[in-house]
Amino acid sequence: MQEPIATMKHNYFGMAVAVIGSIALMGIPMGVFAADDSQYNNGYNNGYNNGYNNGYNNGYNNNYNNGYNNGYNNGYNNGYNNGYNNGYNNNYNNGYNNGYIYEDATGTVVVSGPTLTIASSPASEPAKDVRANTDAGAVFAVQFSASNVEDIRVTDIVVTDSVTGTTADGIPSFYDMTLWDGGTLLAGPVPLIMSGATTGKSTFNLGGGVVVPKNGSKTIVLKGKVLPTNSGGVLIGSIHTFSVASANDIVAMGKDSTGNTQVQGSATGNAMTVVPAIF
Repeated sequence: MQEPIATMKHNYFGMAVAVIGSIALMGIPMGVFAADDSQYNNGYNNGYNNGYNNGYNNGYNNNYNNGYNNGYNNGYNNGYNNGYNNGYNNNYNNGYNNGYIYEDATGTVVVSGPTLTIASSPASEPAKDVRANTDAGAVFAVQFSASNVEDIRVTDIVVTDSVTGTTADGIPSFYDMTLWDGGTLLAGPVPLIMSGATTGKSTFNLGGGVVVPKNGSKTIVLKGKVLPTNSGGVLIGSIHTFSVASANDIVAMGKDSTGNTQVQGSATGNAMTVVPAIF
């Protein structure tokens, strides 16, 4: 049977009084519970705030500083090193390989790299008659001299034949043109191709090239044969003067640097006159 409501309230009140009385008998001040709440809140707040602030600040600062420092240092170092090294190396290599060409303070172009000078050789064949249908032997010699920078490699030579003495009409007279370094065949045989009525050219590629030592010289000899009279390709009485007409007829480079070489000068041989064959 349910107790009357008044009785229940009385019982609950009595229990509360009994509990409070027990706490008082134990000597625990009631204010302790308020203090415990305050400490809990303080601990929670301090822990949360300190953890949040320290985590946020340390994380932010560390990430910012690391990002800034890494970004700055990497950017600076990479930019400086790449820019400096690439710029220096490219400029150095380009300047070196392109023949040491630069402008001085006055704007004057200075070529301090290797220079190859072309000149007629003292060993060049003297003026002579060459018979049709024979091996004319040596008809011209050119001397190459290198400056004191480095050895120079010559890889290509164009020889020009200027024809006078008669109406040439584009007739070559010569064939099987070859280049020699002493007893060593450098290039050929190649044809003498007429590029006009009175001008012919023979173009030689020397493969690995011939090396002219620095502060030294090298003499290259041109040899050729004369066509038979009945070939239709020979003109009796024609006079042939062979030459390296200009610096543009030579391809040369530094032997070790492979840089461009300044080429200067020209060389002209003596007159070779075609005469009839002896039967």
